[in-house]
Amino acid sequence: MNSVVPITATTVDWKSYLLIGKQVMGHSISTILDTNGLTADSLRSFIITLGGLQDQKHNPSHIIAEAGNLLYHASFGFLLLIDTETLIELMELTAISVYSVPVNNHNRLAIASGTLLDWHTAVIACCSPTTSRELRGLFDTILLHFEKMGLGQVWTKYSKHSVPDKTFVLEAK
Repeated sequence: MNSVVPITATTVDWKSYLLIGKQVMGHSISTILDTNGLTADSLRSFIITLGGLQDQKHNPSHIIAEAGNLLYHASFGFLLLIDTETLIELMELTAISVYSVPVNNHNRLAIASGTLLDWHTAVIACCSPTTSRELRGLFDTILLHFEKMGLGQVWTKYSKHSVPDKTFVLEAK
């Protein structure tokens, strides 16, 4: 059985980021958060402020949905207990960095890491009807973890559709 546990995520030094940003820009770079009732306390907020550096009047939801290269500035790692075949499929279909060790004849303990842009691309590729049920189930769980972290809007251009094997696939809206 495959399992997924989030273990690493980029940490923002909010005090330095906001202080130096204000000094250099001449205004608070958290205005986009303040005017939208958001707090500077998450990677979602960090990405919103990055998008707001160009224009503080942008809609935060739009920034997240259209974040593109801003997603390079947040990284995540997951601890996986994964069967060897599924791990090989993951490595063949994604740019996620993987380090693994054998646990027994069929399973491996792996650390899978990448930028949020890497994960964005990997989730779309692996929540597909063309991937194995095991890989799709693994990435369904990974997407649910991102949603719990407040980053689900990164995949807002896609909708989930249940399939008979009790997983879901992502389809472009």
